[in-house]
Amino acid sequence: MYILSRLANDQVYIKYKKGYGNKNIVEKEILIKGKADITTRQLITPMGVLTKVSDDDFEILKENPCFKEHCERGYISYYKIKPDIEKSAQKLNKDESAPLDNEKIEKLAKKRNKKAPNINAE
Repeated sequence: MYILSRLANDQVYIKYKKGYGNKNIVEKEILIKGKADITTRQLITPMGVLTKVSDDDFEILKENPCFKEHCERGYISYYKIKPDIEKSAQKLNKDESAPLDNEKIEKLAKKRNKKAPNINAE
């Protein structure tokens, strides 16, 4: 299975088992790569990041409440065959916690200019 993430950070999904005294003990950790919309040292900004997981790990992920929520909110999707990252990532929601890019900066500047008083007006 392939997991396509549009999250700004790597995400570790954890499966717990009950231990002594009914305490949660980590049974399995599954890392899904993030860093979508984050510029790399090579000045590449990926729209989405693909992680390959085993079928067993995918079964664990399907039961994880955080993974379910990320899927429902449109930050993550999964595929049986390797998808075209650029096309598939466009269908996902962008993680709003990602650093500002030029598009966001321009939108913020326009909003602030509309709200700010015109100091040149007489």
